[in-house]
Amino acid sequence: MQDTMFIGLDVHKATVSVAIARGGARSGEVRHWGTLPHRSDHIRKLAEKLAGDGCRLHFCYEAEPCGYGLHRKLTELGHGCMVVAPSLIPVTGT
Repeated sequence: MQDTMFIGLDVHKATVSVAIARGGARSGEVRHWGTLPHRSDHIRKLAEKLAGDGCRLHFCYEAEPCGYGLHRKLTELGHGCMVVAPSLIPVTGT
């Protein structure tokens, strides 16, 4: 069975901060991977590096003014990518 990795992205105009979590156990390690320039070639290299050991990648980031170019790039590379609108995330009791 192919291992799964979840990648959370904090996207800004000039940079993308990356956090990763291995799939499977809820108690798995979540860690900051690093920050890279918000450029298509760097995004491609990141995906290649993370998928290099045969992992299936699932990216997620908050909808922001920079648009869906990042989403298009990641799905074009064959990876899952979810763009989340913070206003649509359910919150528990108030």
